[in-house]
Amino acid sequence: MTAPGFAIFRDFSEGAVPYTGEMEASKFLAALHENSTPDLFEFGAEYVDSIFRFNKNTAFLMSKDTKAAYQSVFAQGAKNLKGKLQFSTSGENEAYLSMLGSFLNVQESDLP
Repeated sequence: MTAPGFAIFRDFSEGAVPYTGEMEASKFLAALHENSTPDLFEFGAEYVDSIFRFNKNTAFLMSKDTKAAYQSVFAQGAKNLKGKLQFSTSGENEAYLSMLGSFLNVQESDLP
């Protein structure tokens, strides 16, 4: 990182995210918003606003099978598209799986 500049430290990932954009408040705030959630996370109540209220583009993988091979493919997609799209898995929590299903109009019979 070079000066002048900012670094964004997040409690859900290692290392700093350098901000190298223009020194303008609106652009910096947009970068903060873009980096406010992990690139890959298990869906939970703490992410509802980020996804649905603030319209962050999110790819969802809804599956109870957290060990399936497609989970690693999904994780690789999160790495490849870092900063462009966030990726969320439903995880094994029945309540969150049900909540996400109701938000996205997905039934349990639709899951892999």
